[in-house]
Amino acid sequence: MKKYFCEAIGTAVLVLFGCGAAVITGNTLTIALTFGLSIIAMAYVIGNISGCHINPAVSLAMLINRKITVKEFAFYCSTNSRCIYRCCIIVLLVNSISSCY
Repeated sequence: MKKYFCEAIGTAVLVLFGCGAAVITGNTLTIALTFGLSIIAMAYVIGNISGCHINPAVSLAMLINRKITVKEFAFYCSTNSRCIYRCCIIVLLVNSISSCY
């Protein structure tokens, strides 16, 4: 259960920082650096615990290569999907609040 919690944190960091940079700044260099640095940070922080599958495509590749089971894949994808939707709502709310000022 600990590895799925870490996956949720990693996905939240990736979506909040990366998509937040895309929505707020719109600068290509800032977006690329933000996504890259957040993935590197999460690889160091949660890589030992969960393998840092903060993208469902990575989990699919691990399933195809038989590094994880189908049950683990389902848990990874459901955790990532729920976290992505919630974080996107947060990014949109922050953007709408900041555009009011």
